[in-house]
Amino acid sequence: LKQKGLIDYSKHLLNQPQITKQGQKRLQSILPAYQTERTWDDRLYLISYDIPEDKKPERDNLRKLLKTLGCGLLQESVWLTPYNPKTILKDYVSTNDLAGLVLVSDLGKDSSIGEEDNLSLINRVYKLDDLNLRYQEFMKQWSKKKPSQEIISHFFSILKDDPQLPFALLPDNWLGEKAWELVKPIFNQSGSVAKI
Repeated sequence: LKQKGLIDYSKHLLNQPQITKQGQKRLQSILPAYQTERTWDDRLYLISYDIPEDKKPERDNLRKLLKTLGCGLLQESVWLTPYNPKTILKDYVSTNDLAGLVLVSDLGKDSSIGEEDNLSLINRVYKLDDLNLRYQEFMKQWSKKKPSQEIISHFFSILKDDPQLPFALLPDNWLGEKAWELVKPIFNQSGSVAKI
């Protein structure tokens, strides 16, 4: 780590490495960040595609892109997101010669799919109940133990899986924000973990 410029040692504290600015940047690129602001246009978007087998690499890369964008899998080849993906997907389709094979549908503000309302649909697609149980377990651990690297790692493992949806789409009993409020004081102003 020292050779990569990620840590350095103080002359007075040889057995306590210090994270360098480069190390902090690297940490911030690896660790998921809690989004305190989540703008939303009050719409849901469906992305569907029918990409032939001879374009399998492009189809696989599209799936990876959709996951990176925070889309949730509704069913095979159909994804859902509250964030407008049109610009990014238009570029991807153009770059990869997929015109007519990827569709983005705007569901509108008060839409539903079948009998299911938007909140129920979002809850099911993103498995929010399961994620909320993980936050609940984290909070139980937090209340029983002194903050440690293990507990902080537990929080980040949950946050990595949290799609950080617009607050209006989260269940009333959502614990993600409460879990963040517990962890937040441990972070210094640069966003890195303070010494525990």
